[in-house]
Amino acid sequence: MDALLVPASRSGGPCVPHLVQLAAALGCPLVLLCSKGASAGSLASALGHGPADVLAVDLPSAYAPPGPTFETTGLAEHLSPRRTDLTVKRNTFLLLSVMAGWERVLLVDDDMLLSDVPSLHRAAALLETYDVVSPDVAWFPDGSTTGHISLALGEERQKFITTGAMLVRPRATGSFFPHVYNEDWLYAVGDDVLLPVAVCGRATQLPYDPYRHAQRAGDEEFGELIALGVYWLLQRGGAMEVATRTEFWTRLRQLRSTRLAHLAAALSSADLPDGPRMQASLERARCTLEGITAADCAAFVGAWLRDKVRWRAYLGALPAILDAGAALTELGLSRIHRLGPHATGAVPAWRAATTGLP
Repeated sequence: MDALLVPASRSGGPCVPHLVQLAAALGCPLVLLCSKGASAGSLASALGHGPADVLAVDLPSAYAPPGPTFETTGLAEHLSPRRTDLTVKRNTFLLLSVMAGWERVLLVDDDMLLSDVPSLHRAAALLETYDVVSPDVAWFPDGSTTGHISLALGEERQKFITTGAMLVRPRATGSFFPHVYNEDWLYAVGDDVLLPVAVCGRATQLPYDPYRHAQRAGDEEFGELIALGVYWLLQRGGAMEVATRTEFWTRLRQLRSTRLAHLAAALSSADLPDGPRMQASLERARCTLEGITAADCAAFVGAWLRDKVRWRAYLGALPAILDAGAALTELGLSRIHRLGPHATGAVPAWRAATTGLP
């Protein structure tokens, strides 16, 4: 593992001390990009000089990393506004990794717990064969609102990849995270194929209330539709060009509408404590779906394919800086707090440890 990369946004960084210990156990640095409720200064003060090398960085308000301007961002914001800067942080991490020469990195959210170090070493080794490896979030899975409803109704839980905890090879994969819900699923899409992915080990997410705000389901719906449609197509051997046609999305919208109606019908006959709130969430998702046209979906996919071409070209032209602190400065991030054994000296150019893997 070359680095552990954390987009921090929660006040106090509930899992950050655990992730520092994890980085030390993995023998790699930890980089925190902080915004919203988290600040680099407060986290640095709370952490002190622990066993791992830590770079805590404040992300300026309205920060945009250097690189191409994504067409998909404007389209997604129009259809499904996102109240998060996670994709900005994750794309910044991809740029940092390429510039620092990191080939295997672990993206992990600040509400995730991972304690099985041997499994993470195995996961890093799997990146020799797979483009994306993710631990299974077995307890309180990192899923959508409609996904949580399906689980509450007794549907079988399936393993899936998630940027809540995801190992990637930024330069080799050449993907980016579009600013839309299910960006992790879209990251794992190649040219007319799904990238080879694996699930290895387990992770735990801190619980939250998925039905606290019904609008959450509405905000997720466009990303749900796009990701489900793309995977539905590619798993059946279709070409991505098909997903730039409105007739394809007319059919997919019908399938999605049927799915939401099925969940609503199942809820109406189930006696669940959160039943009314689940129904409110489903109704918000249904209303949002009605406002999404097949042309919207086709336009988004076309823009996404063009964005991917521009992103890959930009990655290929990035300079190799190797020093993580200098790379962050080059990315326009200068408020850096360094902690740990190398805090007062140069941050070394870490390399993936490939010996002694179980």
